[in-house]
Parts: sequence; C-alpha cells; structure tokens
Amino acid sequence: MATFIVTTSADSGPGSLREAILAANRTAGSDEILFDLPDGLQVISLTSALPEISDAVTIRNTTGAANLTIERASTAPNFRILSIQPGVTVQLDQLTLTNGNAGTGNGGAIANRGNLTINNSVITGNQAVLGGGILNALSGSLTINNSIIDGNRASAPTSTTTGGGGVENQGTLRVNNSTFSNNQVAAEGVGGAISNSGGTLIIVNSTFSGNQAGGNGGAIRNSGTATLTNVTLTNNTADANGNGQGSGGGLQNAGLITLRNTLVAGNFDTPNNAGPQATTPDVAGNFLQATSANLIGDGTGSNLVDGVNDNRVGSSTSRIDPRLGPLANNGGLTLTHLLLADSPAINAGSNSLVPADLETDQRGEGFPRILEGRVDIGAIEYRFIPIPGVLSFTSPSSNSAEGTIGNSEVIVGTVQRTGGTDGTVTVEVALVGGTATPGTDFVNVFPLTLTFAEGETLKDVTLALIGDRIIEADETLTLQLVNPTGGATIGQQATTTFTILNDDFPGSLSFSLPANSVAEGDRETVATPIATVERRGGSSGEVTVRVELVSSTATPGVDFENIFPLTVTFADGETSKTVSLPLIGDTLTEADEVLVLQLANPTGGATLGGLTRTTITILNDDFAAGTPNDDVIIGTPGPDVLGGEAGNDIIDGRGGDDLLVGGSDRGIVTTVPVTGVLGRPTPYTNTNDPANGLPAFVREWLIAAENQGITLSGTNLAGTTTRYTSANPPTTLGLSPTSYASTDGIGVAGAFAGSIATIQAEINYDPNAPEGQVSSEVFTIQWATDVTDAYLDLSFFFSKEGEGLGTEVGLVRAFRDGQEVDITGTRMEDRTTRSTNQSSVNRQGLGVEFTADRGDGDYRLAVTGLFDTLVLTAKPYIDVTSPTAITIDSSDYLIQEVVYQSTAVRVTNLQFGDVLRGGIGNDTFRFGRGDGVDLITDFGTGDRIDVRGYQPSDLILLGTTALFRNGSSFEAITSVGQTSYRGSGGNVVQLVGNGRVWRPTDFVFS
Repeated sequence: MATFIVTTSADSGPGSLREAILAANRTAGSDEILFDLPDGLQVISLTSALPEISDAVTIRNTTGAANLTIERASTAPNFRILSIQPGVTVQLDQLTLTNGNAGTGNGGAIANRGNLTINNSVITGNQAVLGGGILNALSGSLTINNSIIDGNRASAPTSTTTGGGGVENQGTLRVNNSTFSNNQVAAEGVGGAISNSGGTLIIVNSTFSGNQAGGNGGAIRNSGTATLTNVTLTNNTADANGNGQGSGGGLQNAGLITLRNTLVAGNFDTPNNAGPQATTPDVAGNFLQATSANLIGDGTGSNLVDGVNDNRVGSSTSRIDPRLGPLANNGGLTLTHLLLADSPAINAGSNSLVPADLETDQRGEGFPRILEGRVDIGAIEYRFIPIPGVLSFTSPSSNSAEGTIGNSEVIVGTVQRTGGTDGTVTVEVALVGGTATPGTDFVNVFPLTLTFAEGETLKDVTLALIGDRIIEADETLTLQLVNPTGGATIGQQATTTFTILNDDFPGSLSFSLPANSVAEGDRETVATPIATVERRGGSSGEVTVRVELVSSTATPGVDFENIFPLTVTFADGETSKTVSLPLIGDTLTEADEVLVLQLANPTGGATLGGLTRTTITILNDDFAAGTPNDDVIIGTPGPDVLGGEAGNDIIDGRGGDDLLVGGSDRGIVTTVPVTGVLGRPTPYTNTNDPANGLPAFVREWLIAAENQGITLSGTNLAGTTTRYTSANPPTTLGLSPTSYASTDGIGVAGAFAGSIATIQAEINYDPNAPEGQVSSEVFTIQWATDVTDAYLDLSFFFSKEGEGLGTEVGLVRAFRDGQEVDITGTRMEDRTTRSTNQSSVNRQGLGVEFTADRGDGDYRLAVTGLFDTLVLTAKPYIDVTSPTAITIDSSDYLIQEVVYQSTAVRVTNLQFGDVLRGGIGNDTFRFGRGDGVDLITDFGTGDRIDVRGYQPSDLILLGTTALFRNGSSFEAITSVGQTSYRGSGGNVVQLVGNGRVWRPTDFVFS
C-alpha cells in the first residue's frame, strides 16, 4: 500500500490532490491519500473534474469535514467532482464536497459504480439531473455513515420514477447515523432525499427533514426493496409544486418496504397540506406485514392500521403530533430532532426489532439506543438531559449618575440565562478594565459570583457607587463573565461597560436682575447690597467670578469706596452671593448716579450665562426743599433737585441739568415710605429727540396701613366708574367693574366686590418709538404690617398694535425677597379697551398670572418686552386687623393719574404759586398741584415742562406771557391768544405760543 500526501490546496501540480489521485491510480493495490495542509479552513477549488478513480484508495482528512472543502470553482464549467469505476473500492473520510454540477449528467458530486464508503463527511450544494448529490449506479454499493447530505438538487425534468435530490440509488445503499436535509427534486421527480429506483435500501438511526419532491415521496420514494429501522422522517413535502401529481410527504412506496421503530409524522402533501389534493401527508402505498412498532402521523393512503403490529397510526381527521423539537445539534456529528418530554414516541418501540449490534442512537457514543428499558420510536432516544443554558450580559453598556452624598446601589449590568435553565449554575463577574477607582468611586465587590437556581433566567449585578461633589470626567468599569459552572457556557455578550456619569457641575454665573437701585444715604459710609450673583445649573466645587466696574457717573472715593474689580467666591454648594458696595453718604442735592457692572473671568469650570451686566442706580435722597413759607432756593452749578414745598417760592437752578419742583410734589412720597425697590431700568429713549431721553417707568404699589398716602376703603360698593385726578378729587365714589384706559398714557380703573378689589393699569408707550424698542417695567408689591392674611393675583397682558394673537412680545419675571420665583397659569386672552376720544381698540396679547401670598414675603415683578400696551390687573384679597381695607401709593409718575374708586380719597400738601428759573443746562420744570400761578423763566433749548396733574385753575407763565392753561375739563386745552392741538393718542402734538413752536418732547406726559 502506498501513501500519498497532499501538501497544497492548489488544483494541480506537485503535492495537489489531483496528482495524488493520478499517482494512486498508477499504483496497484489499496493506497491512501492523506493531507498535510496548514491549520484552519482549507479549500481545494477545482477548475475541472478530478481524475476518475480506477484503483482502490482511501482519501482521508483528519481535521474534520468543516476544515477541508473540495469544490468546483464558481467560474469553472459544469462538471462532477468525483467518479468511481466499477469494482473499485473507495473510502472518503472527513471531507466536504460542494458545488458539483453534472450538467445534463447524473451525480452532482459523485457518480459511483464501485464500492464507496463515505464517513463523517458533508455532501452539500450539488446538482444534477438525477442524484443531485450522489448517483449510486446499478453496479454500485454505497455506504454513508455519520454524514450530512444537505441542500442538493436534482432537476429530473422528464422522470416520474427517478430523481433523488440527495441520492439516486439503483444499486445497494446503506445509511447509518446520518441526516438528509433540505434536498430537492424538481418537476415531477421523486424522492426529495433518496430515490430508490429498483435497488436495495437499508436505513438505520437516521433523520430525514426538510426535503422536497415535485412528485412522490417528499423524503423517500421506493420502487425497490427498503428497510427502515429507527428512522425519523418529518417536515418533508411531496407534490411540492402543488399540481396534485405527488403523494407521500414522508415516503411513497411502489416496491417492497418494511418500517421498524420508525417515525413518519409532521410531513406535507403539497406545501402546508393546502388544497384537496393534500391527501397523503405522511405515507402513501402499502407496507409489508413485518412493519411494526411505528408512529405514523397520518396513515391515509396506506394499508397501515392503528393498533395492528403495535403501530400507532393517525388519520386525516385525527393526526398524531409526534412532539418533536426543531432540527438542531443535539449531540453527535449530525443534526437531529429531539423527542419532547410528552412525545408519544417515547418508550413506544420494540426492543426485539433493534439490531443486536445497534448500541447507540444516531448521535453515536454516549447516547445509548435503549434507555429506561424500552427503545423509543425514531432516530434518537429521549432522555432528560439537563440544559444549563448560556450566560451573557443583556447589554454591552449602561450608565448611572454617581450621586453626591454617601453610597447608592445601582445596577451595573444584567446577566441572562438562555437556551436552558436546568440545574443550578454559577458564573463569576470579573472587573477587567475601566477608569473608575475601586474604593474611591465604588465599593469593590469583584470578582462577584452570581448563582442561578434552576429556572432562573436573570440576575442583576449591583454596585455601591461612592458619591462625591468632585467635578471630574465620566468613569468606566469593564466587566467580564468568567468561570461558569453547572454545565453553563458563556455567550457572545461576555463583557459589558458601565459608565459612572459625572453629575457634579460648577454651574453658570449671572446677575439676578438687569438693574437695581439703592439710596445714597446721608453721612456715613454703609456697605449696601447692590446686586446678587446667582449660580445655576450646578453648584459643585469652589468657583469664582470677577465683578468689574464698566462705567460710572458716580465718583469713586466720593460717592463710593472703590472695591472693583471684586472677586466673588462660591464655596461648594453655594448658589447665591450678594455684592455689597460701601456707599459714601452725603446731603448734597444731585442727580442720580449710575454704575454699570459686569461679570468676567469665571474659574473652577463655571461659565457666564444670562445677565452678565447689571446697572446700579445710586438714588439721590437729598432734596433741597423749602419751608411752608415763601422761600428762595438757589441750586449749585451742578445738577440739582430743588423743591419749594408750601408757599410761593422762587427756585433758581443755576448751572447743571436740574429738576425744579414747585409746590409739594414730593409730599405724597414722604407721607408713605416705600421700601424694597429692587431696580430702576435704563431710561426709555425717544429717538425723535435723542438729546432728551424720556424717563423709564418705575411703579410701586403698597398695601399699607391706615392714614398712609391715599386710602381706599369700603365694601359692597356700587355705582359707575369715574376718572379722578388731583384736579377732580372725589369725596365719595361708586364702583363698577369697567376697565378704563386714559388718553394720557396711564390709566387705572377698578372695582370692589365684597373684600375683592381690582386695580388695572395700562401703559401706552410712545407710538413714534422705533420698531424693536425694548422697554422695561418694574413693579414692587409689599405687604403692610397689619395685613395678617392676604394674597394678590396679578395678570399681565401684552400686545403690540396690529399684531395678532400669540405674537411673542414680552418676558415676565417674578421675584420674592430678591430671588426669582416661578410664574404659573399662562393663558392667551383677547381684550378690548375704550378710551376717551378713542375708538374701540382690539388688543390681543399674552396673559400671565401668579398669586402672591402674604406668608411668602415681598414680591417683585419685572416686565421686559416689545409692546405698546402693558396691562396690570391686581386683585387683593384682604383680611386686615384694622378698619382699613387697602392703601395704594405710588411715587414718581403715577399717583396723579390713578382712577380711585372708594368712599373716600384724601390728598394733602398740594401748594401752588411758584417761580421756576432754570438757568444754564437742560432742566425739567414741574409744578405743584393746586390753585395758583406758576412762572417759568430761562426756558431754553433742551429744557422740558412737566405738565402732569394740572388743575383746571392752573396758569403757567413763560416770562410775562401766558402760555398754557387747563380748561374746565381735563381734556380741553386752550392757550392765551393762541391755538393748541391735542392728538388722539394722548400726547401734545403741537402748542404755539411765546414766539416758538413747542414740540411734544418739550413736555412730559405719563
């Protein structure tokens, strides 16, 4: 015997398989061809058929059929891979033969006319006219052991008696411990797996599954002599083309056949047994009397009878379900169908029919043929085989925040058990990588052993994270499953990465308000809170920010001690810092002074956001006021605020931009001390007169005690709404819930209903302002000391003339004790207001409400927006300890325009009869409220006249010429010897007198 070694996977040449076969053919006697090829999968790709074997030879691979494939190259012409001459003995071990194509010939991979044995091999993906995988000719003897015949195809274009998708047998064929699956014969060909055409067929311990025939015998068609012992035929299909020309989904017999301990069930006659022609899904034809101890799902079309010869035979109306598992690797070299625990095939066979030398089932060693004393029907024995399952993580990654204080338990991964849950199994979870530090970032529990009891499928891996307030990068742990026990195995997802998310952020720094105002003080230097820096979006770690002085009309060292630039430090967890400025008080009458501050250079990872600038106004609280007698008050060369109080006074501003006040205008303010004003916004600029900016609106409402300012009281009052000013003060007043908007630009209306009062203020901004002008309104709401139980509803409506509902026109912010609070209850609303000398105007806007509770302290509401109308509605619900219901007071520009509705209104300290002399500079002339004649001198370019609150008897003189007099009604305006015109929008458009044309910007209307 000669041995030839294949050392190359090349198609030809020295060391090739082709050369080895030629050499063996030339060498008489039984030779051996072995393979010495590199490790791993090796493919011998042929461009032509291998030499026909003419002398005995064994072609043996020792690395397994999965590692050595012999194929027809995909680009090569059709040819059969291997042919064996008559009388020649050949053995093939551990080979895969694929892609053979005999064209119009038979036997796609092999044509055998000799004596061929195939062991532990795979014949797959081949095709021919007959015998898609193998043709075993009349002279041939073929034995197939422990092999897989899969996915081969026979075309059989004209035959109705031959075919054989896997094997066309005309000689002798023995099949042991093998699986025929997914083979096919087309047209009307027969025997999807095996066509036994007059030959001898012996099958033991084998499985036929998923095969198809266009004609008869989905798995096997027999016209010779056949014996099947402990064979399983299931899920095969006859008449696969559905034309009604085939029968016997499992097998069809036209010869002599005996079945022993064989299972034929769950097959099909036509696809899915559809249609009337599906009459013989499992068997067709007659069986020899020796056929015994079989399970036939549907015996229709055969001579088999249920109960005879220990056969279990179902019918078309009562088919027997074999209770099989899917075709799978259940052990051994081939695929099989397990019997399920409730299968009727278990312990249903006959031991006497088992060949004496048959010690194992199809799977081979380790799988006895008879268990529990009696053989099962079919290819393999049922036994309870624990399936412990496969262990793997459910996800490749997960994450959780680390927390800030103490330890927190989190799930860092979940392990699942699939494919079986029999018995108790364990697995270790090992820490194999990551950036997190054990003992610092988490409590180390690794390696951690997880134990799955029988039936358990999920286990969580938990870990205690150690929280901190350290700003750091996210940290990771990589976990791996190792060392499974109890027969379990590790699945594909053997690792998972858990990320500890950093939840410590330094935050963003900003001023709390865009503007604030503080009183200057008199003499002492007082550290005065002027601004608040807030830290939002995180408070971890120490951060700093620098407060810089950008600009100032106040003088460092004179008006304040210069502390800028000032570094503000936030400790870990701190969210708010107050900036205090040492103000140097004085008694000088001077203009308000403005500081602009900005935030810069944040550290500790903090960023700047929101309001990075704020404007601080140092309010002049020094007023050069006269006595109740007739006074002469003279200002300084700089800006002054000069007031005459009572009496007929002469007020001389001299140089600077002065505010000259005749009478006791400030008496209203001093009678009710208003505190807690948190901001005075940047003045609103009229672009028609850039040199003269109109003042911003600052409004204050105070719920105060009795005898402070102007008092409203009364319950369940009724009547009509009337507009009152200091020119038309009421003694008693009825009420109606009608809203009113004055043509002067500010109007207030209201109503009482029991203890409920409504006050509504509407502000109409300058219609000549450019589009996009940003205006600002600041309201302060405070509670009187004797109000024990009260709350206040505020509604704001924004609109812009001519724009529809939903236009984004403003921003509403609310503050309590210097801290911003949420505003809830947003709604959209249509409003219609009617003003004197105005037609009805439809105003559509955004309404925002919130409730201020007495127990919450003081509230401040800041309104900033692009709008021409702002409506404030306040509904105080009052329960006071004194008889007073509510007191409303306002400083600066509002009091004289309030529409009061009450049983009593008291206005005090109004004096007139003053001489105002502006001098050099841009001066504002304001008059007292009451009887008398006021005289203005030195009225020049840039000066303005404040004509708010004039009484019917007022007379203003410029020099010695009468300029302006109020008439008997509020709306009528006349001039002495001249004409005047009032526009419908509420502003004076033109006044002619004293030799000049007076522009609207010469007058202050609010």
